[in-house]
Amino acid sequence: MRGGQGVMKKYIIIFFVIIFSFVLVSCGMSDKNITKNQVIYYNEVGKVGEDLPVTRIDAAVAISFIFDDIENINNMEKKAQFSDVDIESYEYNFVNYVFCKGIMVGEGEKFKPDEPLTIIQAQSLIDLINSENKTKIKMSDDIKNKAISYALWNSLIIDVAENMGCKEEELKIFDVSDNKDIYYTDKGQFNFYNGSGNLFVGNTVKAIVRGNNILGFTEVLQNQIEFKNIFVKKESENTVSVNIFSRKKIFDYSINENICGDIVIKNNDIEIIPIEKYSDDKIKLVSDDYIETEKDGRINYDENFTVYRKDGVLSDKSELLCAENLCEIYMKEGKVCSVWFEKAKKPENMRVVLSDNNKDGYIQNEIVLRSKEGFKLLYGNNEKEFLPDERLIIDINNCGEYFSNNCRIYIKPLNGGTTSIETLTKAKALPKYRGTIEIEKRDSGFVIVNELPFEEYLYGVVPCEMPVSFGKVPLMVQAVTARSYGYNQFFLNRFSEYGANIDDTVNSQVYNNMGEYEESNEAVDETKNMFLTYENTVISANYFSTSFGFTANSGETWADSVTKEFPSNTQPYLVSTPQFENSEISSLENEDDFRKFLKSDTETYDSSSPWYRWYVNMTGTELSQAVKKSSENLFKNSPAMMEYSSNGKDFEKGKVSNIGRIKNIEITKRGQGGNVMTIVIIGESGAIRVNGEYNIRKIIPPKSFVNGTDVILKCKNGMEFKNLSIMPSGFFTFDCEKDSNGFISSITFKGGGNGHGVGMSQNGVKGMAEKGFSFEDILVHYFKGSSVNTIE
Repeated sequence: MRGGQGVMKKYIIIFFVIIFSFVLVSCGMSDKNITKNQVIYYNEVGKVGEDLPVTRIDAAVAISFIFDDIENINNMEKKAQFSDVDIESYEYNFVNYVFCKGIMVGEGEKFKPDEPLTIIQAQSLIDLINSENKTKIKMSDDIKNKAISYALWNSLIIDVAENMGCKEEELKIFDVSDNKDIYYTDKGQFNFYNGSGNLFVGNTVKAIVRGNNILGFTEVLQNQIEFKNIFVKKESENTVSVNIFSRKKIFDYSINENICGDIVIKNNDIEIIPIEKYSDDKIKLVSDDYIETEKDGRINYDENFTVYRKDGVLSDKSELLCAENLCEIYMKEGKVCSVWFEKAKKPENMRVVLSDNNKDGYIQNEIVLRSKEGFKLLYGNNEKEFLPDERLIIDINNCGEYFSNNCRIYIKPLNGGTTSIETLTKAKALPKYRGTIEIEKRDSGFVIVNELPFEEYLYGVVPCEMPVSFGKVPLMVQAVTARSYGYNQFFLNRFSEYGANIDDTVNSQVYNNMGEYEESNEAVDETKNMFLTYENTVISANYFSTSFGFTANSGETWADSVTKEFPSNTQPYLVSTPQFENSEISSLENEDDFRKFLKSDTETYDSSSPWYRWYVNMTGTELSQAVKKSSENLFKNSPAMMEYSSNGKDFEKGKVSNIGRIKNIEITKRGQGGNVMTIVIIGESGAIRVNGEYNIRKIIPPKSFVNGTDVILKCKNGMEFKNLSIMPSGFFTFDCEKDSNGFISSITFKGGGNGHGVGMSQNGVKGMAEKGFSFEDILVHYFKGSSVNTIE
């Protein structure tokens, strides 16, 4: 009964709204020709369109945006043909979309875009938008063919399309595009169409939005817009400019220099309340709640915190660690409201967050360090000098002296020396660090950051990523790729929450795990300032251990980092390439072709590597247990790349279940280079479909989860590896045997290579160098279309 009463209330409310709203419409406008500019010409504060009709083109626009985005709307096959809608006009795309979808049609050869939408037509459209719609307009015969108001239409849209991603949003309309199809607001750019477009510029409004599309406006809240902590740029003696989400607008106003301020814009006039600069300082850390500066420590953000480059371009707070020189800090009421910085053209220094061989992440409970040359400890306004090899011991219970008034201390070796950190476990017994060591105290422990010159940072990377025994040319190749990779990681700033640009593990590139060597340092010095570029942009020069004879396309290996779509776009310099000369094979997508190449004795640049070919045997029980254990963890980390099906046919994302004993494994898609892109694992109680090389390698690890057994992987030279946590590469196939019940009883995986397979093979570099290739030739081979350039 309660639900029925709710529906009846909705009927009654809508009925009275109609009667109230349309006495004016039916009496005052029935004999007038409604034009597009009349439809929502509404700039006064209050509800929008209570006494104005919605037109058929307004309805077409709103419905199109409910179902799709502007790109798909514009790219819809042009099927609609109406004499009153020009196929070259912007509005045609919306008319065509609703026509192709079977939602709206015309009358004969006309669509009548400017005619008011009637009440009965509105009900029909709402029912088509949402088949489960329970909102019904109670209408009598004498009003059903009257025009529905713009306000009521929008209220119905909100009601029926809320579960389709539509919502009401408050927006400050800063400007409109020249084509009047994009509004620039405080919350980004929004697509819209109403024929005139500039009616709401300079107003604070409520609008119905889906994604970055505006379906309609419901209320004008203010006839002005206010923005906080804005960069105001001096353009001339009497003009200034303001840039909101990359939209620049000029105003008449006089200032002596660029200023930060709160602004109010009304009728194209600007009022500015300046905010004084607090200090020039260096940013040490950027978190979700505060920044940390060198002089003032942690400062919480103002509610409307902004970040700008000093040329006025709006930026992101994560970029602050890429600052060149000091940043300008602006504060209000004890909180940082804006920071201006100059972005570095290339890394001069690198800030590396250090891990204890990644055992405890980046948080350390105890730190013991010393320096052969002695060091100076800086804490707050104090400093203390330590003698050569004198230890500094810091733990949670023994740090009050140094952290009583500050959260960060600095260790600076004397006479250009290095700092040894005894509590960090690395492959080489005692890691020594150039540059400055910073220690930040947190509630959970300490974070260590090593800041040093970028080129010196590479001294610690190259020998970790390329064996010194490979020789001079491979080390030079590695130096250029490591420099290029580090360049991009510096600007990505993935570790800004730790006050760093990069870490020292395989999450970035391994740093200072092996110490320094004269040969690798010479390779860095001889390639100083050399980067790999593609079309004048430094590329992310991905590399891996060993190829199986082909490299992979990047888009067939990794999902898009933003959209998570897979496959993704392949970078033109990260394409599948055969790793041998005079190849007539262009693709290994076919399963038979892949198996044939895997079994062949083709000599490639990687042939001498132990990882070039490998195999591993597993029992059916070991396989089933490995999939069960791995799928649970993998789903937590990469849910978008896994799908589950209870019947083996209809797969869906967002859930995973134990599929029990394994019946079969199907490789459903390979990339051009032969890498497995998609795999389906079929069990007794469902199936799992997994995408992407890393996820596939993780879902079937050559590891035993059965007590008393080991899974042993064997390489081509006889080397054996026990219970690996991940398959060496995604370049593999398999053969299996089944029991009488159809379950896999044993399986043999046969494959080649080690690593993701995209970009440069390090063992391949060694093979090419042995054949006499120069370091430039090797780099161009692995990164197609690239070139080696010096950036000073």
